[in-house]
Amino acid sequence: MQVPADEVEVPSVATAEHRPNESASPTRAEKVGPLSIAAILAAAAVYIFLDSLTYKPGVGGDPGAAALPKLIALLSLAAAAALAVQTLRFHGPSGTTSDISSARATGRVAMMAVIICLAIVLLPLIGFFVSMTALLYVTGIVTGAKRWWVNLLIAVTASWVTLLLFSGLFAVPLPRGPLDILIGG
Repeated sequence: MQVPADEVEVPSVATAEHRPNESASPTRAEKVGPLSIAAILAAAAVYIFLDSLTYKPGVGGDPGAAALPKLIALLSLAAAAALAVQTLRFHGPSGTTSDISSARATGRVAMMAVIICLAIVLLPLIGFFVSMTALLYVTGIVTGAKRWWVNLLIAVTASWVTLLLFSGLFAVPLPRGPLDILIGG
């Protein structure tokens, strides 16, 4: 038995151009979040680099206190450029962009920006150790740390090691509070 050709359904290959719910590339609004983060990161890199120029130079082959901030500025600028290029070059179907375009992730990024600004304001007042410990602890909570005490232990240890490393070994002048002096900063 033969079926007439006009009654046979031929499955078509679905592409992004033929699907009504998906566009060929992310919308302008989906690109705003990652591009904003790239711009903030680039601005921070420029600020860090310009600030590091005010540090005193090293003596006799010693890279000095400005070496690490300059490296961080360079890496931050490279990360900002990579994020911008990746965001602008992405041509996949809408809905497959990273979580950074979701409202929840954007809220977390905004909350972290506020927390970092607060840590910067409190740094000269309460010292490096307390402000860095608080910053790391809150960052752990925002990113979903399971146990509060493990998060606190990691924050305290990382802050203390960083304080000893930069203040003691590298002689980087960090803002000191009363607790910083007691624990070796």
